[in-house]
Amino acid sequence: MPIQIEPELHSVVMENVSWDYYSRTLEELGPSRGFRIIFDQGRMEIVTTSNLHERIKKTIARLLEMYAAEAAISIVADGTLTLRRESLKKGLEPDECYYVQTPAPPATEGEFDLSIHPPPDLAIEVEISRGSISKMEIYGALKVREIWRYKVGRVVPMHLTSSGEYVAAKNSLAFPNLDMGQFNKYVKQAVEEDVNEAIKALRKWVRSGAKGRAK
Repeated sequence: MPIQIEPELHSVVMENVSWDYYSRTLEELGPSRGFRIIFDQGRMEIVTTSNLHERIKKTIARLLEMYAAEAAISIVADGTLTLRRESLKKGLEPDECYYVQTPAPPATEGEFDLSIHPPPDLAIEVEISRGSISKMEIYGALKVREIWRYKVGRVVPMHLTSSGEYVAAKNSLAFPNLDMGQFNKYVKQAVEEDVNEAIKALRKWVRSGAKGRAK
């Protein structure tokens, strides 16, 4: 099994990996770890995450969940749920993911089965460093219809097209009444200044009847 270490990417890439080996790796390492595992048709990448990455993804999640609560939008957060399908030989773990319009499957202790249950409506990806395996192609194959891609200080909604590719958009499919420009101001404030003050400001904005309020 050829192994390639990518120090600039903080990752290890393995070639010619079987699905069983990938499955055992997920099982043995468990969910409580400081890295993500990506699998794409025999290539497996283990990517470490920095505290900056984790802080930003949690900050975006906190802001989004506060917005949903204040706007009376029912959501189910499934965090870094492993999304994979053996028939496609593809799998990954989003930074955060949410069911919004789609009813969420029941919570279970066993493996989440994408051949039975629908994928989440939204996944969040914080791209501070570039990985070796393209996550967007995997998300497309798994039919996750929207990705929030955080890059260069802002969140950009990416919509899945009929061709299986993602295109950048101004608005969110999962949260169509959310002003993404305004939301990004709070993301910037939270990351660069104070997350608690940003949450308070977002709450005040939604309660004031701003464009971000759900209809």
